[in-house]
Order: sequence, then structure tokens, then C-alpha cells
Amino acid sequence: MYRMTIGDGEIWGTMRSTIFLLICLSGFGSALGAEEMRRISVSGIGEVQVEPDRARVYLNAQAEARSTTEARRLVDEQLNGLAAALEAAGLEEDDLIAGQFTLAPQYDYGGVRRRFLGYLARRDVQVDVDDLERLNPLLDAALGEGIEGFQFIEYQTSREAELRAQARELAVADSRRQAEELATAYGTNLGPVISINYRNTNSIPYRIGQEQMVGMASFSAQEAASMPYVPGDLSFIDRVEVVFELLVD
Repeated sequence: MYRMTIGDGEIWGTMRSTIFLLICLSGFGSALGAEEMRRISVSGIGEVQVEPDRARVYLNAQAEARSTTEARRLVDEQLNGLAAALEAAGLEEDDLIAGQFTLAPQYDYGGVRRRFLGYLARRDVQVDVDDLERLNPLLDAALGEGIEGFQFIEYQTSREAELRAQARELAVADSRRQAEELATAYGTNLGPVISINYRNTNSIPYRIGQEQMVGMASFSAQEAASMPYVPGDLSFIDRVEVVFELLVD
């Protein structure tokens, strides 16, 4: 009986401690819940648009010949002619960047047995144009040197770093504006920042494809001046997610 009494006392003591702990945890959870209710999460977006002032042109020079040596020579000849034409148009030699070179055999599979046609050599090229007025002469020069592999033109801006910073500032201002408006609407005051989740700036490039590039190159210099091609605006978009504390009077 004595031991049993002690056992009952121990059991009761354990139950009493457990109940006390549950009450404490319940109160702590309520406090956390109240604290969570005094927070507000907003997402701010900033966007900046600008007209491009430069471009990067993607081309490829290609030629087919019976031997690999001749195919490579023809491609190099096109590129050397393009480099000379670019220099004459006022572009620097460093503006032309030669990329990947590929060489592959070509076959005709129309008959019973395949027939060897030769080798196709191809060199990818990109040209940076800092003055858009030189874009049409560049395309004309490429066509004049036998380069018909027009891929696309990517328009750019020389103010990219500045515009990315502006988009970020607008996103931050937008997040605070939203938070302040919501806090006022619910009869509270905006407190300090609790957390920030920042997403890097996204840029939306403006590109035109092969068909438009060939159309631009078909204009004469006089026609291009009277009917210039006007590209669309570039967009820089930034996002920031912020959690603010809400202060209740």
C-alpha cells in the first residue's frame, strides 16, 4: 500500500506537470499566433522601359565544297571580307567575334544508295553594333560577302546597369506603398522590416528574326534613312517580397 501510494503520487505529479506544461505551451502558441497576425507580407514590382541604343547581330558563314580544306577556306574568305566591310563602315575589328566552327559531310539520300556531296563548313559569328544607324550597312555588307545565315538581332542598351537599379528602387517603393496602404486600411501602423526576399532583375530582350533581318538589308542607304526600322522598347523588371511588422496602438 505504501509503495502504491507513492506510485499514485508519482503518477499524479507527472500528470500535474504535464498539464502545466500544456497550459504554458498553449499560451506560448497563442502569443506566437498573435505575433503572426501582426505581420504583413507584400510583393513589390518595378518595371523600367527604354529604347535600345545598340544591338548584337548573330550570323553564320557557311560554305560547301568537296574537300574540308576548301570548305574551310571559303568560310574564312567570307569572314575576312565581312571584317573588311565592317571596318569600312566604321566598326572596329573587335566588334566581330567568331564563334563555334563545325564541319560535317553532306549526303544525298534520294537514291538507292546515299551519294556523297561534299563537306559543309559553318562558323557562327556575332557582331556588336554600338550605333544603330550602322545596322543596315552591316547587314548589307554581310549579304555582299555571301553570308546568308542570318539568325537574329538582339537589341540592347548601354544603360543596363542604371536601369536595373531603377527597377529595383521602384520594386522597393512599390512594396512599401502597398504595405502602408494595407496597414492604414486595417487601422494599424507599419512597423520595421522583418524579412526580405529579393529576386534578381529580369530583362526582356527585343529580338527580330531572319526574315526581318533580310528585309532590313534589302533597303538602300537612302531608303533606310527615310524609313528606319524602329525596334520595340526593352523592359527591365524587378521583384522584392517583404514582411513588415504591424504596430497596434
